[in-house]
Amino acid sequence: MIYFLSLFVRIYYSSREQFIYLQTMPKRHSFIFILIFLSVLLSCNKETEGIIADTVIIPRGTVVQSEIIPSEILQLDMHYSIYLPPDYDVSSKDYPVLYLLHGMWGNYLDWVTNGMSSVVNSLIYTEEAKEMIIVMPDGIDSFYCNNFNGGSLLYEDFMIQEFIPQIENKYRINSTQKGRAIAGLSMGGYGATFHAFKRPDMFCYCYSMSGALGMGASAPDLTEIINAKTTEELAEIPAYTMECGTEDYLVYSSNESFDLLLTEKGIVHNYIERTGVHDWTFWMGCLPKVLKAVSEEFE
Repeated sequence: MIYFLSLFVRIYYSSREQFIYLQTMPKRHSFIFILIFLSVLLSCNKETEGIIADTVIIPRGTVVQSEIIPSEILQLDMHYSIYLPPDYDVSSKDYPVLYLLHGMWGNYLDWVTNGMSSVVNSLIYTEEAKEMIIVMPDGIDSFYCNNFNGGSLLYEDFMIQEFIPQIENKYRINSTQKGRAIAGLSMGGYGATFHAFKRPDMFCYCYSMSGALGMGASAPDLTEIINAKTTEELAEIPAYTMECGTEDYLVYSSNESFDLLLTEKGIVHNYIERTGVHDWTFWMGCLPKVLKAVSEEFE
């Protein structure tokens, strides 16, 4: 209210001409004019109070867009992006970690440039997701495995022997199975599934978004990995969700087939189908579900 009264004074006494106009206006008219103006101000004040009450400042995490890990295995400097939760710099606690993988022809900046940090900040603020560190490595079109498509790139070795250990040594991460999850889109959906199913002792949750799950001979066959496991080992596979758009002609059929395989093998999982194609609109729609799902598993 004080603000609007001061605004009233500034508006009507800001110029000599306006001041003279009020002075020369008949008293009765001046009084009526002032009453009307104050009524408008009071009405605006009520609306503004609601706006002020509803406006919140959401704490922001820190996004470092281009960090480097020198790899002896790959003989390359490997880039990655990382999201650190809002209180990382002022706390001393360890955080759970989500390894978030990009797709083919993408890179370690994809998730950042498409707005992942805003989604994470909002869900942490509303307590729909736990505070977590999110690491986005550069997949360099490797499908996150060794010798993709007959090549000689040992990406799987790099990821398991160099990347994850160095990340979890550099940052305050709960480096237990219950503090580590993996998710990805398209090529990254395959990579997340491949690593989680091959190494269930490493991850507590895996989420595949439009996963390229039927790669044939180009990458390790997920069906063979599953078939090689005993009943007891299949029971150890981490919590798993796969999500795919029904108009995604690139991977929809392979996701349906993989869902049937998991069902036949008695592997507990969650399969989500919804309208969508192979694009960032679909994947950003998946992200809140990823964050909520992994939060439920994190300790």
